[in-house]
Amino acid sequence: MIMYESRPSFEEAWASTGFKIMMGGMGDDTVMMIAEMYERGYEPDEIVFCDTGSEFPYTYEFIMYLKKWCETKNWSKIVVLNKFDKDGNPLALIDMIEKNNTIPSAAFGSKSCSLRFKSETADKYFNNHPKAWETWGVSKKGSKMDSHTGSILRLVGINADEPERVIKWAPEHKWVQAFPLFDWDVGEKESAAVERVGLYYPGKSSCYCCPHMSGKDLIGLRDNYPPEFQRIKVLELNYQKNRTRTDGPKGLLRKDTIDSKIKSYEENGEKYDPFESQQCGNCR
Repeated sequence: MIMYESRPSFEEAWASTGFKIMMGGMGDDTVMMIAEMYERGYEPDEIVFCDTGSEFPYTYEFIMYLKKWCETKNWSKIVVLNKFDKDGNPLALIDMIEKNNTIPSAAFGSKSCSLRFKSETADKYFNNHPKAWETWGVSKKGSKMDSHTGSILRLVGINADEPERVIKWAPEHKWVQAFPLFDWDVGEKESAAVERVGLYYPGKSSCYCCPHMSGKDLIGLRDNYPPEFQRIKVLELNYQKNRTRTDGPKGLLRKDTIDSKIKSYEENGEKYDPFESQQCGNCR
């Protein structure tokens, strides 16, 4: 069932849907969405995070902090989803890459990392969720699309400074996607509600082996999390030793290596502030 042919406002989507899910990357936009919704009186049923097993350490620190915050406020529910192997063991993206002496697929222009660890993991969870079945008006997974009578609300943290992402909205079966920060005109790190409700800006969410990292990200990893930094250095070196294509990526950062990316950043005159991500004081 497709509920909307054109993008509804957050308030319209909230009023017309049953099961309300926040899909959180657990970065700065996620915390703004949580804080703004809490202050405005909107409580999602679940806040869902799909874990690649390879996120920046500060993301895991923030999740632990957020779980305690939700328990204290008696507000919503944090759900962390993992991908598992055939024996039921949690998988980590970086483990899989290391075994193959390669680098993440994003370095080759593919989105398979996100699809496998994010999209597929979330789809499996909701397709087996009784509350999702109830919302869709079905009694089991695998029911035909034309038998659905309702949609789940999926809340996504796209802020007001990212209109190019919002215009990609499209009608979907099973889901209605809404962007509260965009509709409330809250731009990047612009929410005063974060501090008022007792939360903090954790920093950008990302895998620490992501080919899309900036020089600034790499310096932050090097200076604050040396074991993870050394791990991606070895990852890149093993890829370079074992690559068979000369026209492929030079290193982890596609056309750049880790060292060349850091060098380019340091030479442009910008100063790196190790506390810019505003980590929780308890984690520092």
